Amino acid sequence: MRDELQTLNKALDALLVLAQHGGEMKASEMEAELGISRSSLYRIIGTLRNKNFVEAGPQGTYHFGLSMLSLGLVAGSSHVVDTLAKSIMERVVRETEETVMLTGLVFPHAMCLARIESPLSIRLSFEVGKLMPLCAGASGKILLGTLSEAQLRHYIQMAEERGFLRACRVDAPKLLQQVETLKRDGYVQSLNEVDDGAFGIAVPVLDRVGKYRYGLSLAGPAQRLRFEKFLHVLKQAARDLSEALYSSTGGDRSDAAN
Repeated sequence: MRDELQTLNKALDALLVLAQHGGEMKASEMEAELGISRSSLYRIIGTLRNKNFVEAGPQGTYHFGLSMLSLGLVAGSSHVVDTLAKSIMERVVRETEETVMLTGLVFPHAMCLARIESPLSIRLSFEVGKLMPLCAGASGKILLGTLSEAQLRHYIQMAEERGFLRACRVDAPKLLQQVETLKRDGYVQSLNEVDDGAFGIAVPVLDRVGKYRYGLSLAGPAQRLRFEKFLHVLKQAARDLSEALYSSTGGDRSDAAN
């Protein structure tokens, strides 16, 4: 049973890696990313191909199959969080004219769950379903608040070993301090961390007991940053989304969608 669970875990990792790279990768790239042998990779790919989750492409590449397309269509049309968030996010864009995103934890990454772009000519675009680092940018860092102290230290150790922190240009003590600050202040701000000349502001979406569940963020060119206004709009939107998702009368609607 343990071997079967490990195989399942690796198969899910393979799908997430494919998603992170736009849905298509070479076997050699997947092998390096997953840290497994070529024979193990091909066993996993064989299982995924049998269920039409993955298909073979030209020049040794693999891409998502029809089963993934089917799941994506169902998720895109019925995910409760996305449905409830849309009107609130549209209001944020009307009030700020910047791109707004809803992110969730897909350990050890952040995933863009929903996005509405700025109507202005210069804008930042993040694809829905894209995986982003937890250690760079406000949209990712805010989700570090979902982790317990033990989970956070495990993530930092893993991120150091895998080179995530080096790529994010941050060290462990600084990242720990940033998490303490975001939990104290209720928001995180970034500048030039993901894109040069770009800002990010993110706040948590909390459940009924005050636990971080999602991140709601704004991003745009640094010259358009109006920090006080943007933070006020985001915090109000996060409170409204929390109420919609976790109101005592409606129950936990996000879990009902998972």
